[in-house]
Amino acid sequence: MQEKYLGDTPDFAKYALLKALCGSDLRLGINWYLTLPHEVDGIDNKDGETRHHASSSKSYRAIDQTLWEQLGNFQHSDDRSISTFESSKVLPLRTKYFSEPLSFAGLQSKSEKLQARSDWVQRGLRKLKNTDLVFIDPDTGMEIPSKERHEKKGPKYAFYDELVPLIKRNQTLVLIQFVDRSGTEIQAQKVAKNIRTHTGFAGKLDIVRAKAGRAILFFILHSKKNSDRIISRLEKFLSGPALDRFHSVRIQEQSKNSKKLIKKAMAEGQKDHLRKLIKDFERVQTIQDVGSWLINDSLDPLPPKHVAVLRQWLETHNELTIKQSRRGNPHSEIRNAFLYITRLHRDAGMSIEAACNWVAEALKLETDPADLRRMYDNARTPETRHLNEVVKATGAFSNKEAQLSKVQKAGQRRKKAKEKQKKAKNRQKRTQKP
Repeated sequence: MQEKYLGDTPDFAKYALLKALCGSDLRLGINWYLTLPHEVDGIDNKDGETRHHASSSKSYRAIDQTLWEQLGNFQHSDDRSISTFESSKVLPLRTKYFSEPLSFAGLQSKSEKLQARSDWVQRGLRKLKNTDLVFIDPDTGMEIPSKERHEKKGPKYAFYDELVPLIKRNQTLVLIQFVDRSGTEIQAQKVAKNIRTHTGFAGKLDIVRAKAGRAILFFILHSKKNSDRIISRLEKFLSGPALDRFHSVRIQEQSKNSKKLIKKAMAEGQKDHLRKLIKDFERVQTIQDVGSWLINDSLDPLPPKHVAVLRQWLETHNELTIKQSRRGNPHSEIRNAFLYITRLHRDAGMSIEAACNWVAEALKLETDPADLRRMYDNARTPETRHLNEVVKATGAFSNKEAQLSKVQKAGQRRKKAKEKQKKAKNRQKRTQKP
C-alpha cells in the first residue's frame, strides 16, 4: 500500500468486501504493508490514478453508497494520507491499523534488511493481536520467486511465512493479489497452492475476484472461530448488488490426501530452508575466517587503512554466534545448532522440539535431541540473551594489540559476577558453621 493509492477503485473493492465480512460485531485489523514510493518504485511510476468508480458511479454506488461518498474525499492527491484515512471512519470504528512503513532506508547489508523486516513483522503482529479479521494489503500481492524480501521491491510483497503466526492465533485472514498476465484461474490456483504448502493452512479457503479498474483476487482464510458468520455474509454480499463487480472463483483443491500432501510439502520446504541456512552460515563463516587471517596473520601486512576498513566490514557482517563458533572450537557445532534452531522456529514456523530433531540429524551431532533441547533452553536465559545481543552487534578479533571488544568485556563482567557470587556463598557457609 502507498498513500497515493488511497481512495482509488481497488480501494473501493477492498473496503466494500471488508465491511461486508466484518459487519458490526467482528473487529477488523489492517496491515497496510505501507511502502515509500521513492524507495520501491521508479520516478515515472503513475500508479494510483485508477478511479473508474468516480466516473462510472452507478454500479459502485449500488454496492455501498456511503463508502462511495466517503472515498470522494480522497480524489485529490493532496488529501491522501494514511492518518487522515484512519480518522475518517471509512472502516468500522474499532478497526486497528498497523501503519509503520516497511522501509530499508539507511541499511546496506542483506542481514540488516532481513532483521529490519523481521522486527517490523513482529511489531505488526503485536499491534493487530486483538482483532478477529486481518487484512494484508501489500502493493502487488504475495511473494514471487524472482523477488526476495530484502531487495528493493521486496516490501511490495507479503511473504507466506509472515502469515503463519496470524493463522496460529486463529484469526481470519484476507489477502489481496493483483492478477498478472497468467490470468485469474492460473494465478488463483497457484497462490492457493502456495498458501496451503507454505503456511500449513488446512481450513476453508474462499477466493473472490473483483473487477475494479483491474482484476483483483481476494483470498479469505477462514478461522474456526468466526467461519460460519463470515461465510454467510460473503454469500449474501456476492448475491446482492455486488454481483456486478464481484464473483467467487472456484478452483480444484487437492484430493482427500491433501492434508498429508500439505504436511509433506511443508516438511520438504522446511528441510530445504535448513540446508540453505547451513550453506549461508558456512559461507559467511569462511569469509570471516579469511578476513580475520588477513588482519592478524598475513605475511605481507595490510596497510592500516585497509585493516580498519576490513575490520569494520567484518563487524558489520558478524552474524549471531559466528565469532563464537570458530573452527576448532569444541562447542562450535552446538552453537551453530542453536542458530539453526532459532531460525527454523522463527522463519519456518517449526516447533523447537522438531527443530532440535532435524538439526541434530542434519549436523550429525552425537548429542541426543532431548539433551540439545535442554541446552538450547538453558542458553536462552536473560543473561545469555543479553550477551548474544552484544555478540550480534560486534566482531572480536584475536589481535593482541587491539582493545578489548564488547564481547570480551561482557565475558569479563560475567566472570567477575560469578566469582563474587561464589565468594558470597562461601562467606555464608562459614558464618553458618557452629
